[in-house]
Order: sequence, then structure tokens, then C-alpha cells
Amino acid sequence: MRRDLLAVTCRGHRVYNLGNHETVKLRALVWLLESLTGRQALTEELPMQPGDMLETYADNSAANRNLDYAPATSIDEGLANFVNWYREYSEVAD
Repeated sequence: MRRDLLAVTCRGHRVYNLGNHETVKLRALVWLLESLTGRQALTEELPMQPGDMLETYADNSAANRNLDYAPATSIDEGLANFVNWYREYSEVAD
């Protein structure tokens, strides 16, 4: 999202990109979700597309400074918690 649009849509509020300061390879994320859900993802391997990033991560410095945000949950634990919550919330069977 463009910063000028973000300023308009979030006027008077701060937006934080939260994460744990670590990168996770997309294939590893898909594999983890597959193992947690017991389902195989339908994927199509393509070359890099316009706008794709080789590597990204959340910069938590502002959230740490302003909110005392200090992530302590691993991606494995966080995704497992999310999958469990989603199954309960949406009444999806295992």
C-alpha cells in the first residue's frame, strides 16, 4: 500500500508490521501448513514475478519502542495455534 494512502486511511493511528525479525522461506511455510492441516497445497512453481521480493521481514523496532512488543512465539507454534483456532472458529474438522 502506498504510504500516502496509508496516511489517509489510518489518519490518527499508527500501523505496525509485526513479526519476529526472522525470515521464513515460502516453501518451508507451505510445508509447515501442509503438515499442520494434513492437506497438500496446490502449488505452481513460477519464476519471480514483478513485485516479488527475494527476502522480507518485519522491522519490530517501532513496535518494541512504542508498545514494548517483544515476540516470543516461533513460527511453528504460532501457525499451530492459528490452525487450531481456525478449525474451532470455523468448525472445520481435522
